[in-house]
Amino acid sequence: MRVSRILACLCLLLATTLLSCASRPTLVMPEHAPALDLPHRSIIHEQPSLRAIQIWDRRVVVQPAHPRSHGFYVVNKDIPTASPLRINKCRNILSLGENRDSLFALCRNDQRLILMNQKRGFGGTWKTEALPESLDEASTTYSLTVSNQAIAIVSSDAVHFKKFTGSWHSATLASLGVEKPPFAEIRWPFPRHVLLTSDSLFLGYNHGEWEGYLYQIPLEENAEKLKGPAKKFPKIQNVVGLAEDRNGDVWVAGGLSHLSSRWASLFILKKGGDDRTIMNELCSAYEYVQPRWMTILTPKPLLTACTDFSGLYLGPEANPQILASQLGILEFSEQDFSFKLKADFRAEPVRARAPYDNRIYPVGFVATSEESYIVATAETGVLVLLKSGDTYSFSQILIPHEAD
Repeated sequence: MRVSRILACLCLLLATTLLSCASRPTLVMPEHAPALDLPHRSIIHEQPSLRAIQIWDRRVVVQPAHPRSHGFYVVNKDIPTASPLRINKCRNILSLGENRDSLFALCRNDQRLILMNQKRGFGGTWKTEALPESLDEASTTYSLTVSNQAIAIVSSDAVHFKKFTGSWHSATLASLGVEKPPFAEIRWPFPRHVLLTSDSLFLGYNHGEWEGYLYQIPLEENAEKLKGPAKKFPKIQNVVGLAEDRNGDVWVAGGLSHLSSRWASLFILKKGGDDRTIMNELCSAYEYVQPRWMTILTPKPLLTACTDFSGLYLGPEANPQILASQLGILEFSEQDFSFKLKADFRAEPVRARAPYDNRIYPVGFVATSEESYIVATAETGVLVLLKSGDTYSFSQILIPHEAD
């Protein structure tokens, strides 16, 4: 009897392993992938740190982490310096959003918050929309996110939601089931990434070495307002990107680079409620020696180098693309990752024996075509990558200092 049980367990283990291998993603290594040799030593440093990059109104815009006068800058690959984004009657732009019908901008004029809306199409004019009375205008950071049916404004401790055919509904994050992390003794942390879909609001947090997390707050059945409790995804940490695909599924990328540790993860949250781990790896890259995988939450290491993920981009009709800081830009399709571009975005160490001490760090990217990528970085402005044959050319776009 004992032997039969052991054999049954072994058969079950073998079957599980085979099924795991059959569904395991792979990294396809093409013979001739386009490559980029970044000239780290010639890159201009001490640029304003950037928080985010996005495509808005068919333009690439970036947001400084600590804006004082101009909230967003427009990036033109043919002009070496980014220019401030201007919107009539909007002095300091705090957040931008868009859907298929309209453009939105949340602005601050002196101490007053203003929500602007412009219908798409020729000759559209910017109009002011009413804001919820409970909105705390003293807060310094907000995120605006819109779907085709509704709009949400998120601050550190509250969310304000309105269906376009309804009225504003406000709630504290605590009342919706979002927990205040232990390290945040004084104030609530701010979500780095927000996404509003037809049935949920997603909040992605990233606190570096203090971890991060993802919350999903569902909408009521009539989609008039949000309802708790929020769902927290324990496996998802340090969110670096959120995107919804044409099927209504939500892609989540996570990444961390701290000291010698590198974390890279990718998940898909299906519209029907299921979630799938594509990959989830933590490794140590001390002194750039042979990588040592500290934690592997997928069957075996997928990546060929110890790297973190630092950006996610999903075009309207495209597969998700990932910026892997030490590898380049990868695309995930079906079961495989493949290289779109090979590159090491990390700078050379400033000091010996300090692989984490560098000042080139991507914070996000967008793809403007099959031949072009624009990467926002911390302290080194914007990098423009243009394909030429089997290689990519490189140029740097500077961000004006606020005092300029």
